[in-house]
Amino acid sequence: MNAGLDSRSIVTTLGRLYFPVLGCALGWFALSGMLWLLPVYFSVAYIILGLTLVSVVRLSRDVLNPLLLVLCLGIIRFSVPGFLALKSDPDFLIFQIMGLERNEWILGHALALAGLLGVVIGWLLPVQLFGSRQRLPPIGASLNIGLSRSVPYAASLGMLLGFAALFVFVGSHVSVSEAVSTGEMRGTEIQEGTGKYFILSFMLIASSVVFSSYLIERRHIWWVTCSPAIVAAVSFGVLGGRVRAFVPIACVALLLWYRRNELKVPVRTGFALALVLLPVFSYVGQLYRGGLGVDAFSRIFSLSSLTEYVNYAPWLEWGQLHSLAGAILVGPGVLEGRTFTALLWPLTKFVDLPGKSAGVFIVQTLVGMGERKWSLHATLIGDAYLNFGILGVFVVTAVFGLLLRNAYTAFRQGAIGAPYYSLALVYSLRIFFESVEKWGEGLVMIVFAFLLIKVGPRLLNITPDRGSVSDNVGVVSNRYEY
Repeated sequence: MNAGLDSRSIVTTLGRLYFPVLGCALGWFALSGMLWLLPVYFSVAYIILGLTLVSVVRLSRDVLNPLLLVLCLGIIRFSVPGFLALKSDPDFLIFQIMGLERNEWILGHALALAGLLGVVIGWLLPVQLFGSRQRLPPIGASLNIGLSRSVPYAASLGMLLGFAALFVFVGSHVSVSEAVSTGEMRGTEIQEGTGKYFILSFMLIASSVVFSSYLIERRHIWWVTCSPAIVAAVSFGVLGGRVRAFVPIACVALLLWYRRNELKVPVRTGFALALVLLPVFSYVGQLYRGGLGVDAFSRIFSLSSLTEYVNYAPWLEWGQLHSLAGAILVGPGVLEGRTFTALLWPLTKFVDLPGKSAGVFIVQTLVGMGERKWSLHATLIGDAYLNFGILGVFVVTAVFGLLLRNAYTAFRQGAIGAPYYSLALVYSLRIFFESVEKWGEGLVMIVFAFLLIKVGPRLLNITPDRGSVSDNVGVVSNRYEY
């Protein structure tokens, strides 16, 4: 940890922390029962978050800065349903069964803002765990990949191994052709003993990201570099998990962003396409896994299907506020930290440690369990609230923000390789918006990437190429002072 911070930097940082801490204090009192503070709290919180967005873009010169991604996604997933709930109560059977009323939606919205403010505080804390608190190099100059020429062989073998494991996993439950045609693999009862194949199938995603990283380093045209990621995404689409299928695409898109000038990536066109294709991808995926299977493609332009999806998406597809509203109804601190034993994975596979999914607990408490166990994405905020209470939300999200900023700093300074950073960032977002239980999956991905880059070529007895392209050039230009 670096302690060499001058007094001016400390004073500046403390000044920037003042308003986020004030916002958290207002949130504490509002969520503790002082409901008359809610209008003031909402106003202050959104002003702080808005100013933070502007400040971070100006200082980092990077619109894909991880703090921006968290805040922008938070506005979409929490704020949009929060403001919609002020106008009318959502008319969905699941919300009625859960017993969510106007009060729970408002307090859930307040809880979401508390979590986002906690991330901002952690980001601003003057603590450097690794790397150095120095100037950030220009975007692109710091993209440290450094992959040898032997890596594509290991990555290709890894993709084949991961695909074979995925094929065996799906085939252990249902005919592969049936899984593809019906899209109902997600609703299949998972057979005991097949989990190892599912974990091994993550090699397909990790390998595709490493392979694409190599192609980026060798300066292949941008659409060629996406090919391995697209193969992995399509292959995982049969499982019905659209988010997991999107992971390799998100990782490669992130790396292309930092190399956009060299590879002549059409950024404006890419952003425009993303704004169109992401909702389409979500819409078609929902139809596909909802029982229509391949027939979903013939229903894309159905007015009734589209209308139903438009009404549904802000609440249950893109929106996640119902999880936090449910957490408010369940109550603070009831799980007593049991959800966070997931951070000890894989030790939990060998030692009997108490554990409880917050998402499953919300469903058990408010809905009840039928023949099949299912859950909501409680989010990291909901995990913290149900395990540690309101104070736990501030602490857990602040730690998350601190780790996020440290990883970003190390990446921009070339201390963390691009494949590791892209996987770590995408899974950090999954942890924040889904659950801390995604920690194990993210760890497996990064370990697989390490094995492919460092161990794979040696196992294949391929002599590493010491002359990989060096990307650590460029003039240091902007000061890192958040």
